[in-house]
Amino acid sequence: SNPMTGAMGAIVAPSPPAGKRFDGMTITIINRSQILGRPLASLLSNDGATVYSIDKDSILLYNNRRVKRLLNSFSSSSSSPKDMEFCVREAQVIITAVPSS
Repeated sequence: SNPMTGAMGAIVAPSPPAGKRFDGMTITIINRSQILGRPLASLLSNDGATVYSIDKDSILLYNNRRVKRLLNSFSSSSSSPKDMEFCVREAQVIITAVPSS
C-alpha cells in the first residue's frame, strides 16, 4: 500500500511538521485577553506564524517565539507604521473576540 494514498484511493498530503504549520502566514488577533488572545498568539507564533496582537493599549508582534511591543498607546500620535490598519491589511487571517463584561 502506498503511504500517500488514503481510504478509497484518495491522495493524502502529509501535514507540515509541528512548528511549521503556519509558516509564512500573518495573523492579526484583535482584543488580547488572558483566556483567548494571548495563548492563541503564542500558539500560532510557536507554529510559525507572524502574529499581530492588538488591544486597547498596544500592539504586540509575536514572531519566532519572541514578543515585541510595536505601539505603546493608540491615544498618542505615533508615527509608527505598525498601527491597527496596517496589521489588519497585512493579515491573511483576522481573529477577533468581544470580552464579556
